[in-house]
Amino acid sequence: MKKPGNRAQTFTEYAILIAVVAAVLFGMRIYMERAVQQKFRESADVFGEGEQYAKGITQAAYKDDPGAQPVTPPSGKDICPGVLSKAEALENEIADLNDRIASFEQSKRDLNKSAEDLNTQIPVLREQARQLRILADGYEAQADAKDAQALAKRNEAKAKNAQADGKQKEVDNYKKDFPLCFTFGCGTSCEEGDNCCCVLNAVAALEAEIASLRNEAALLNAQAAVLEDEARALHAKAASLYKAADDADSAANDLVETQIPSLEDQVKSFEEDIEKAKNEIKPKEEQIENFKKNYPSCF
Repeated sequence: MKKPGNRAQTFTEYAILIAVVAAVLFGMRIYMERAVQQKFRESADVFGEGEQYAKGITQAAYKDDPGAQPVTPPSGKDICPGVLSKAEALENEIADLNDRIASFEQSKRDLNKSAEDLNTQIPVLREQARQLRILADGYEAQADAKDAQALAKRNEAKAKNAQADGKQKEVDNYKKDFPLCFTFGCGTSCEEGDNCCCVLNAVAALEAEIASLRNEAALLNAQAAVLEDEARALHAKAASLYKAADDADSAANDLVETQIPSLEDQVKSFEEDIEKAKNEIKPKEEQIENFKKNYPSCF
């Protein structure tokens, strides 16, 4: 038979054991409660939904078994609406960024097309300038030829005036040497031996030659003036064409040095914007994947 004292001792041991276990569980309760409350706070901070943690107010309920899991907070809010709302907001942001990327890509293509079009204009402008200079050179050559013709006529007129001046000197010498002849005139005729008549006939012939030479010189000078006017007009046309050629070259240089580089800079700017938008999309996609991984039941 068992002794009555042994039974009482066994009961006392069980009571002590239970008390120790209860004390341990009670001591761990505060740590378990804080862990659950921290989980609530993280959910609220991340998703913008659910209860905000507040010490002394947020509560957690547990089952009696040691492996108990936290249950829905007393507010009754489900975390899925917050998760789905955040995921939808991220998807909308991604869609907006993709739209921006598409817009940037289109702008980039348009700018590249404009740059290509401008590049095709460069050889056209260069050729235009070349053709204009060829045409201007032709006008300049014609002008130079007319200037040369005008100069020749001027020189010819000068020579005739010089001849007229020489004959005028002969007339002046006759007047100096035979003053009486010019005072009393011709008595009979040169054939009859009247010297004054011979002098006066010679002077008359000289004066006729002088008049003819003067007229020829005047005509040559008039022709030279016409040639010089034509040459000036041709020089003006050539100058206008040279300016047009310079303008064409200047336009080509502006395309090469300013406009095309400006378009290329804009393209680079859009490329940077595209890369920036893509970098913004990546973490948002990762967040959505994390939501799906951590909260599969919500999806």
